[in-house]
Amino acid sequence: MKLANTILIAAAVALSGPAWAQHDDGAVPVARPDDAARHFTLEDMGAQAPLRLRTAHAQYSLPFAVRNDQLVKDAELAVSYRASPMLSAARSQVNVYLNDEIVQSWRLESDAAGGETRRFRIDPTLFVVFNQLRFEFIGKFAAQAEGECEDPLSAALWLEISQHSQLDLSLSQLPLPLDLRHLPAPFFDAADPRRVRLPVSLPPSPSNEVVDAALVVASWFGAQADYRGAEFPVFLGRLPERGPAIVLRSSAQQFPELGLAPPGPRPRVDLMAHPQMPATSLLVISALDARQVADAARALVYGYAGLSGSSAELQTVSLPAPRGLNDSPRWLQPVAGELDLTPLMAGALTARGLSAGPIDVEFRLPPDLFFLNSASPTLKFDYRASMVAVDSGSTLSAILNGQFADQLRLERPFGGSAVDARMGLPASQFTHRNRLDWQFNFVKNTERACQAYAQAQWEGSIDQQARIDLPRTAYYARMPDLHLLRDGGFPFTRFADGSQTAFVLPATADEQDLSAALSLAGYLGREGGLPLLRIASYRDSSNLSELDRDLLVIGKAHSLPSLKVWAERMPLSFNADDVLMRRDSWVERFQAWMDERDLDGARQHAGEVALRAGRDLAALMAFESPHFAGRSIVVLAGGADADLPAAASALIEPGRSQYIRGDLALFNGDQVSGYDLGPRYAVGQLPWDYRVLTWLRAHPYIIVPLLLLAVLLFIIVVRASLAARDSAR
Repeated sequence: MKLANTILIAAAVALSGPAWAQHDDGAVPVARPDDAARHFTLEDMGAQAPLRLRTAHAQYSLPFAVRNDQLVKDAELAVSYRASPMLSAARSQVNVYLNDEIVQSWRLESDAAGGETRRFRIDPTLFVVFNQLRFEFIGKFAAQAEGECEDPLSAALWLEISQHSQLDLSLSQLPLPLDLRHLPAPFFDAADPRRVRLPVSLPPSPSNEVVDAALVVASWFGAQADYRGAEFPVFLGRLPERGPAIVLRSSAQQFPELGLAPPGPRPRVDLMAHPQMPATSLLVISALDARQVADAARALVYGYAGLSGSSAELQTVSLPAPRGLNDSPRWLQPVAGELDLTPLMAGALTARGLSAGPIDVEFRLPPDLFFLNSASPTLKFDYRASMVAVDSGSTLSAILNGQFADQLRLERPFGGSAVDARMGLPASQFTHRNRLDWQFNFVKNTERACQAYAQAQWEGSIDQQARIDLPRTAYYARMPDLHLLRDGGFPFTRFADGSQTAFVLPATADEQDLSAALSLAGYLGREGGLPLLRIASYRDSSNLSELDRDLLVIGKAHSLPSLKVWAERMPLSFNADDVLMRRDSWVERFQAWMDERDLDGARQHAGEVALRAGRDLAALMAFESPHFAGRSIVVLAGGADADLPAAASALIEPGRSQYIRGDLALFNGDQVSGYDLGPRYAVGQLPWDYRVLTWLRAHPYIIVPLLLLAVLLFIIVVRASLAARDSAR
């Protein structure tokens, strides 16, 4: 199936009239039926360990958010902490701020070293959508000898706040009007850090075009959800018991309980209350046929910003230009061998105080960015530091993904206000997701421990213009590697709009098959940062051998006949209630031996997992297409009782996704096991010299015959040369 050259979209530049025909039916505002209470621990806010506040004056801030459709009625914070036994109870204190407003202050008790919990209420009017909770510690020693003064940096000055300290909120729901201008709300709220769970109702037997529409919408919400992840339970021919939910109608006869007028000549989008639960909302896409539904879904996700009212008709304009290779808006692409960090350098770029935290920037690289040599990338930036910090011998460290990379001593600027700096970053420490920290290590230069101390004396900043010069690179990946799917959606996100990807489903896909497919589409939207506007779905009854795309195949094994055709390429195959492991050729076993992979041990463990799981086993498998070299096929299949949506959701659960790797991942309940069993292939291109070396590494058994042939040729040439010299005499 090829996408039409035009779709229904909201872009006024392509139309002579308004892109949207809007209607306002005077609908009653609705509210989300979320719980009336929320409980945030400091761990939920991002504290993975206790907050350790050290020195005479220290602070720590944590962000949290309250949904746009919720209002705080009451709030209580329980702070569990312990403090140094050397502190003065009368002179040391803790201050707590909400959005820079002090909400509680107390002096530390004399027995706080053993642990204390302080509970207090917070004025609910101080809460906004995006909030900052800040703890401030002011520490003083219990006693000093006469004439002795305090060292503000002493290790005896500390306060530790448990990450299990909890903020309890009582909430009331704010009604949201039925107005499309608020999309993607109420189906997604950027202030809600929880996973998005959005039911989707489809016709009883959805066509490929309707499935395409659902995949597009799911990928859009997946891109919106980003780190939260998204799941999409599917309901065929029925509505979920409660919203919010998405409904796709391809004829007037479908979902009559909605009470909507029959679709007109143009598709329509309606935002309405759920007929059985008016406090929740439905987003309904209606059209006369399945193709119009698919076009309307693309129109919605591409042009929703132009919508208003509770209902809108869509008109026809062109699709955006196809995306290029590795041009996801969430990936930082090298340009002329350089990564420009400047657009990502936002927020606080200044470190202040002797215990200053790091200045950090996070960025993602294309999963197949391949470093062709071991030369270190160079971090180039400008920094500024106070004269006190420079004169005291303070240093600046670069930390990449939690690993020390380089360090320099702070210097005075020459001919300007900033110092031009260079630091090396090990190429081996780069991954798809990266965090770069600049850590100022300020040193107090004094012979007297009690010299006057002021936070502002020790200050450093990083200028916004920063870049990384890369050594020689290429776009290349050794496959199969489910680790790349787990960490970047590769290879399906190489073209972020889905133009090179196809979903393959059983001829009669059920709710579980479709739910797993939509969750995977949401995951690809999250990793690529864009809706899959050019995605296409097929049924396994189609002639897949002519489909020049990377394939994502989802379904119960008994409903996917192509699995039998691909059995010799898959690491594992299903046969009725049995699971069969593919036999390796001697070439593959020799290659595994060269790669130090224990095929027999991995195969035995995989067999044990499959035996324990029985009909509940689900498998994620990757291998090269037998029809197109360099094309990948990823299969999510399972036994008759396998929970495919749960297996698909493993990609967005860090606790389970960490085990997805190699060419085979097995799922048995919450247990996930990854294996590296199959033969290798490559995606991407290497320069010819590296290509030769890579080929030899992949086929080491060829080296000995090549050496023998080279020696034989050398002997022949030498003998011919000697014979020619003899005949010349």
